Amino acid sequence: MPSRTTDTGYPPTHETTLKDAHADAPADSNTETALAWAVDQWGGDARVAMSGLTVRDRERAVTAARTRTTGETTDAQLQNWLTATCLDDAPWIPDDGDATDPVVCYQASVGLPPVLWDWVRDTFEGLNDLSEGN
Repeated sequence: MPSRTTDTGYPPTHETTLKDAHADAPADSNTETALAWAVDQWGGDARVAMSGLTVRDRERAVTAARTRTTGETTDAQLQNWLTATCLDDAPWIPDDGDATDPVVCYQASVGLPPVLWDWVRDTFEGLNDLSEGN
């Protein structure tokens, strides 16, 4: 997994296993159910790694979204492209896929259950929130 970290130490990163993410999810929540599904799909030791986005990463995601979307890109579509771009590694990205390519990550992610994607998006948004100490 190539590092996106710059000389300033930005962007922050997050790495976890599905098992650990499931254990950290609120009990009896949709997130817990989605992560339990993911553990069943890919195993508890499957790793999810993501990084906050730099300006360059965001530019690549927006460009990919605009060139790959028919018609006008909606806010929801753009948010999905930005979230996919944060992924450095995930079990749903094919082993032969380039996790630095927003198109590869987006195409690998669009078939996920929405609640699992919500967990990815929420984690990603926390990485980009400078008030969180990132």
